[in-house]
Amino acid sequence: MNNVAKDYLACFSQIETRADLREHISPSTKFIAQGTTRVTFSIRKDGKKINYVATPDDVLRVVQSSPTEQLLVDDSTGLEVHEEMNRKDPYNFYRTYTDPEGRTVRTTDYELGFKRTDWYYNPETGNKIREVSYLNSIGPIHSEEIIFNENGEKLEVRNYSENGELHSIRTPEYTDIFNGSEQAVIRAYERKDAAGNTYFEKVMLNDTGGDFGNIELERQRNPEMTDDEYLDMLARNLDSPEKFQVFFENLVTYLHDDPAKRDATYQTPNIGEGADYWQLPTETINRIERGKMLGDCDDYAFLAQEILARQDVSAYVIFTPGHAVCVYVKQRPDGRYDAHSIGTYGVDINGNRLGMDPDPEKEKGYETLQDALNSLMVKYRNPDTGLDSGVEFEIEDTVKVLSIPSQGAQFRTDMPLEVFTEPLLWEAENTRGDEAIEVYLRLSEKYPDNPLYKEKLANKYAAQSKYEQAKNVCRELIKEYPNEPDYKLRLLRVYQYADEFEEAVDLCQQFIEDDPENNQLYRLELVSIYRSISLVKSSAAIENSESIGILEELIAEGMDDSRVYSIISSIYKKDSENAPEKVDILLEHILENFDNLSAETLMSIASNFHYTFDRPGDAASIYKNLFDRKPHEELPIDCFTKYSDLTKAPRDKLRIIKAGLAAHPNNSTLTIYLDKISAEQ
Repeated sequence: MNNVAKDYLACFSQIETRADLREHISPSTKFIAQGTTRVTFSIRKDGKKINYVATPDDVLRVVQSSPTEQLLVDDSTGLEVHEEMNRKDPYNFYRTYTDPEGRTVRTTDYELGFKRTDWYYNPETGNKIREVSYLNSIGPIHSEEIIFNENGEKLEVRNYSENGELHSIRTPEYTDIFNGSEQAVIRAYERKDAAGNTYFEKVMLNDTGGDFGNIELERQRNPEMTDDEYLDMLARNLDSPEKFQVFFENLVTYLHDDPAKRDATYQTPNIGEGADYWQLPTETINRIERGKMLGDCDDYAFLAQEILARQDVSAYVIFTPGHAVCVYVKQRPDGRYDAHSIGTYGVDINGNRLGMDPDPEKEKGYETLQDALNSLMVKYRNPDTGLDSGVEFEIEDTVKVLSIPSQGAQFRTDMPLEVFTEPLLWEAENTRGDEAIEVYLRLSEKYPDNPLYKEKLANKYAAQSKYEQAKNVCRELIKEYPNEPDYKLRLLRVYQYADEFEEAVDLCQQFIEDDPENNQLYRLELVSIYRSISLVKSSAAIENSESIGILEELIAEGMDDSRVYSIISSIYKKDSENAPEKVDILLEHILENFDNLSAETLMSIASNFHYTFDRPGDAASIYKNLFDRKPHEELPIDCFTKYSDLTKAPRDKLRIIKAGLAAHPNNSTLTIYLDKISAEQ
């Protein structure tokens, strides 16, 4: 129902309250809309025709009327009303209410047919109140109520949302924010930073009448408070999804990584160049600016996970393309699932984001764990904090779980969906004991259609040097999934772990012969076996003689796998006498097969030329070809930043980054690069 319809209904509700009028109204009574919030009608009483004007606030009797003015009386209160109308626009009019003693007690101003301002006295308090509605073409969008004392001093300002809910109360000392609740949930204090700029320091109001804020504020109250105690305090207070929503909306703000920390990750080999820095929860709560904790999507997620863990909720930080989010699942007694996520998109339950109109169907939960989890992925179709563009993404058999083993370190692992309902599964993933083997044995029997449990079981056997058991599990997987090359490769690696290289070579050659569709993968694995043999026997000759021929064949065939080029680069690097000539030939092969290689493979090759061979010019040439020959929308963000880093001319750097932003509008990394380059020019 729109606002106009609501106002007309309110007019008739006012008429319905007047018993003195109802008996004179019949089916033949004509009601005429005047503007959008007034209804005029007439009745006959004691043989006389009497005209009335109804609004959502009152029903007034017409005493005198002209095209621009009316004298009206409210028979229920005795107030006399003088109304001035705009001749050109009857939707705009102004009313003054006077009491029997002739004192003005109320004034109202209507604009576009809606009440714009309303001044009146509260006889109980003596305060004067001014109500203001902010309008658009279809009606009020929100309103405020300003309360003055008898001396004209402003006491407070009450802000209301479009649906009439109290949003906030602003006093000279602070502002209370209600966020759709009956009680205030946030109190904001106006502060000034060192530069004199105004900001609001916010605290959350708890159920006992107290409040809590960021750790700096809490340490002003209790200088001995530790990080651990602060996180425990958050866990005690954030005991509902709604409170998590309020907390992350008001006490945390999105900001990219600390540049010093981000630069440090460039030097961390197990993370990769340009990787994101994942803050520990203790780092996030202590990284504060202008009263708010700072972090990006992964930092939000790890902080939420830590708080939930202290509430005995098993939550996980999972990776979605370009994003990270904290997720947990609850199962109902009837077996249906409810999935929850907390992150930069706020709190989401079954695809219903808090603060938005819920879908009743989603509130019923889901029959399968996969459907429940995918309900959380729908929101990523639209860009928001942490994503520069929308992403179509669906969870299938596994999720990629992220964790921080220690400060500055990162760990990623694929986990079955049952990690959300089997508490021991994550524990088993992070231990090498017999308990882990028992968990995966039980789960592989419980979920026979999910091969991931057997994969992890084989890994655990191999980690404990139980190679025969690991081989047997791999053989079972090969039997169940004969067309899946990954299980054959796993079996070959178990033989290598056991130092059974001759058997590994024989088996690999058998796979090459029996499975021609995937023979490139097996030939590449054969290279890895030869390299392992050379390491054990300390003989580079074995590696070179057996491996180079296979690798050069794979390159000639155009195999799109960065490992091929990384391995052959390391071999060529050792042959210092012939390396330059071989590298030149390698570059020719790459440029000939350029269109058949993915951007990711080509970027890896460029890195080899830059760092392994110390040929940054050739690396830049590869990036230039990528830039010129591949659609910019398909190129990763790192392609533009690394090409820019390799380019010397400032004008070219600027052109490259601007092209990246044209393909990936509003991307934060490219925007930072653009600002940096512009500042240097």
